Amino acid sequence: MINLLKDILLSPVGSFASVFSLFMLAFWLVHWITKKITEIRTSQDKMESSVDSVYKRIESSVDSVYKRMDERFDNVYKRMDERFDNVNKKMDERFDNINKRMDERFVNVNKRMDERFDSVDKRFNKIEGHIDDMRKDISFLKAMIEFFQSNSKRAVAKQSSPISLTKLGIDTSKSMKAKEIISGNWDKIYADLDSNVAGKNVYDIQQYCMETSTIELSKFLHDSDLEKVKLYAFTEGRPWAYYAPIFGILIRDKYFEMKGIDIANVDKNKK
Repeated sequence: MINLLKDILLSPVGSFASVFSLFMLAFWLVHWITKKITEIRTSQDKMESSVDSVYKRIESSVDSVYKRMDERFDNVYKRMDERFDNVNKKMDERFDNINKRMDERFVNVNKRMDERFDSVDKRFNKIEGHIDDMRKDISFLKAMIEFFQSNSKRAVAKQSSPISLTKLGIDTSKSMKAKEIISGNWDKIYADLDSNVAGKNVYDIQQYCMETSTIELSKFLHDSDLEKVKLYAFTEGRPWAYYAPIFGILIRDKYFEMKGIDIANVDKNKK
């Protein structure tokens, strides 16, 4: 390269002006080439920028598409959920109505069955009540028949009114300790009398004492004392109803004494 410059400077045409022109030309060429390279680089940068922009637009478009798709799917899912909810709600309402109707029918059926069972129970209770009344009446009649049929030697009570104990009745009451039994049960006896004979005349009071002693002595005596009476009757070989007049008369006498009632007034109110 140096030899080439020496040949140019020593040649006839190698004046300073020529050399300067060559340098200027070379400088311009370098400048032009550099400019073109710069433009090329700039164009490349622009192209890259454009490509980046295109990529960004594409990505943005894709994101927008995905977003819209997601929104649409969300709307679709939301509508489907709403429809399913509506369907479930309607089904629940229908099932509730069915259950409600079934419950109402079962309630009506149970109510009718309860009413019928109550009616049957009432009828049975009524029948049982009649049977109890008949049994009581039969027991009372049996005791009274035995009482009136007994001769004076075996009778524990006089048949004349007002009814009173015979000598045998007095002795028997002492033997079985009837007064002591009545005293030990007097709170129960008095409470029963006060509930059932209050306001009644003296004859009705006497009848209640006699009938209750004959039919339901358990209303006057506790179980332990009632068993004593039954055991005494069994030992003597007689039905315990045979001794009922003793308790009826003694209970009547004690109640009349507490209330200040004259026994002689019994006949005045006799029906």
